[in-house]
Amino acid sequence: VRLTHLISYSDSMEDNQTNDRKELEGDEITFKEEQVDHCSFDQWFPQFEEDTLKSKVIELSEEFINWLEEDGLLFEGEGIVSRPDELDRFDACESDWSDEDGKEEEEGGEEEEEREITAASFPELEEKITEIIKEFEGSVIPKLNWSSPKDATFMMTSGSMRCQKPEEIFLLLKSSDFISHDLSHAYEKCNPKATKTRPTKFVLVLRKWYDMKPSLEFRCFVKDSTLIGISQRDDRSYYSFLSSAKE
Repeated sequence: VRLTHLISYSDSMEDNQTNDRKELEGDEITFKEEQVDHCSFDQWFPQFEEDTLKSKVIELSEEFINWLEEDGLLFEGEGIVSRPDELDRFDACESDWSDEDGKEEEEGGEEEEEREITAASFPELEEKITEIIKEFEGSVIPKLNWSSPKDATFMMTSGSMRCQKPEEIFLLLKSSDFISHDLSHAYEKCNPKATKTRPTKFVLVLRKWYDMKPSLEFRCFVKDSTLIGISQRDDRSYYSFLSSAKE
């Protein structure tokens, strides 16, 4: 069976998020702090760059991380997220219900608080992302230090993590619980208890898009430079043809 690509060590982190309460032989799965650090993409990628998908790493600013942690999807983009003009149109429709004097009804004597709208903008990051997308022939897959936003593909019209512009990447990152885990909970399951709650730096990883078949993706286990095991990556599906596809 053909191996489509090398699976990174960070997959164990994503699987732990998906099965957050999974137990093994009665004990909850835990990690050491240094193991979590070593699973971060920017730690292992330099050593295995020639053996995995083409990728680029961008260090993220604290401003961008703070924006990811905020509620809402307001962004100065091309209309794939909520924008101020959409809220303005809503306000215009709402005003049609005002009385003849132009005064809106007040319930319980309480006045509606003025809504402040602040749209995020990261031109330098967008420029770097655009350059990488062009270098990778127009399409990339995003992820942070450990996780990809594969739980947020419902936000994409393609139903996949394939991104062709910065706004799509931001939308996936903002909508993903996996990404939220990277930001705030990566060290929660460390035993002994971790001395930190977040990494030294957060990175955005852009990997070249390949249209790979899930049925032909495998997780490989290597010890002392020797392949000791292979398992099907998509463990929720059964592919009957694999049984007969042996070399």
